[in-house]
Amino acid sequence: MTQARSNEYWEIAIKDKFSRIKSKLLSAKPHVFDDTSMETEEEVVERLIKGKEERSRKGRRDERRLNKYRRRLGITQTLAELKAERGDDDASVWKFLFDLVSALGSDGMSSDESGDKDMETVFHTHVMPWRRDLKKDLNIIDVQRLQEKNIFSTKGAKVTRRIRSGTPLARGPIVGLPQSLYDPEWLAGNLGAPSGETFRWMHIIVQH
Repeated sequence: MTQARSNEYWEIAIKDKFSRIKSKLLSAKPHVFDDTSMETEEEVVERLIKGKEERSRKGRRDERRLNKYRRRLGITQTLAELKAERGDDDASVWKFLFDLVSALGSDGMSSDESGDKDMETVFHTHVMPWRRDLKKDLNIIDVQRLQEKNIFSTKGAKVTRRIRSGTPLARGPIVGLPQSLYDPEWLAGNLGAPSGETFRWMHIIVQH
């Protein structure tokens, strides 16, 4: 049996809806420039279209970042538990990688900007100046997914080229992470960013 919504619920819902309508109406009003000239109707339409496209791009970036986080978290958790159960020598490595991904969260994953290169879809990965260089550590996780095909399904996994861009990420840094997850040079000018939590770092040696 569905419980009836309270008057307070409907009051908040109605206010929220009218707030969104008001915001859309205000955004559709012509902007006044510094020289007191006003946007033309065509300029307003162009601005609204660009804003909608940017929100769509941001939504796709956020979704890719969240999927990347969930995938890496699942891989590391599965292997950490499996290897601990079997008593494998590298069980502690996968426990460390699981803790690393967990500590970073989805916001700690790099963002990919899609693009085309010679008719091939590629992703440009933006750098995160505040984050410690984790390329090697996170790459271990991504490669393992393809190597352990008997454990991880690659259904729907399309290998897409990723080009490391020199462009810094537009999103601001994440504060409140353990100190060892920040770039030392960046941290020197942002001493208030880390939390007091200790995260013991493990230097992983990859054997080829």
